[in-house]
Amino acid sequence: VEGEEESQTLVARVTDQFGAPVVERPVTFRVAEGSGEIEWSVSSSGSTGLVYGSVRYGPEAGSQSVVATIGSLDLTFSYEATETVPEVTSIHNAASQSSAQGVAPGSLVTIRGTGFAEYASGPPQAYQASRLSITRKGVSVAFDAPALGVSAAGRILEIGEDWVTVQLPWELQGGTEASVKVRSGQNSAPFAFRLATADPGIFAFESDGLAMAWATASDGTLVSSDAPASRGAEVTFLMTGNGPVESAPPSGEAGEVVVSTVDTPVVQIGGIAADVTSSGLSPGTVGFYSIAAIVPESLQAGTHPVQVTVNSAQSNIVQLPVQ
Repeated sequence: VEGEEESQTLVARVTDQFGAPVVERPVTFRVAEGSGEIEWSVSSSGSTGLVYGSVRYGPEAGSQSVVATIGSLDLTFSYEATETVPEVTSIHNAASQSSAQGVAPGSLVTIRGTGFAEYASGPPQAYQASRLSITRKGVSVAFDAPALGVSAAGRILEIGEDWVTVQLPWELQGGTEASVKVRSGQNSAPFAFRLATADPGIFAFESDGLAMAWATASDGTLVSSDAPASRGAEVTFLMTGNGPVESAPPSGEAGEVVVSTVDTPVVQIGGIAADVTSSGLSPGTVGFYSIAAIVPESLQAGTHPVQVTVNSAQSNIVQLPVQ
């Protein structure tokens, strides 16, 4: 990537016209093109004909090359730093995929754009889930809110070629606007966005063309068409963006117990208000919230819409199978 130096090990095997290794022959490495430097190299070929060394290529864009000379033979190693400038095009709630209300500090947000990473990272391993990293795949995210005097890193949950999901730092609470930059070799231009006290989003999975709530029964079973929720039973919805909590853990770190939200949410299932039994951060995770509620007894069996409201901010609408 242009703007970054990079070290690489160079290896070649030298043979004669009969395929036999050329052994114990003097070899020299030199930079033929670019501003790179030879860090170290062998002085002669080994018993199998191997010659090798290490070069630190320069940060400029364009072609760079190193030549290894053994006898009358020149071996050329080529390298090219490409100009990659990431661009941010949107930021939204990671569950609802919306930013219409602004996004809430402490929540998981997905930033979209171009030039972020060469390949996806996948979700963090179990041992990484309770403390998210500030960089993955060479990518980092920075948030700035001058009105608050805050500059803070976004802790990364997962990253793809053109998106990255991070926790929006708790330090941005109380603000109305901020900006984000993504660094991957170079910094993107700042992308301005609105902040909200709460921006609830319900995580969902697709089934038969419907967005089904990511909800679990009291025994931990995922609610689905094959395992519907029971009327009068408690279900727990996985969410993000539910707003301030009574005692927030440090940004990027998980709490060990449920930390309750300041505002009690309103949960509507099939248009009927459900009794909320708990609402807070999901223990052992970063940026995830959970709401437990009782499925109303008066509902008919079938699939019903679910929506959560926190301090007048409404979530996306998802579906819940009920029996």
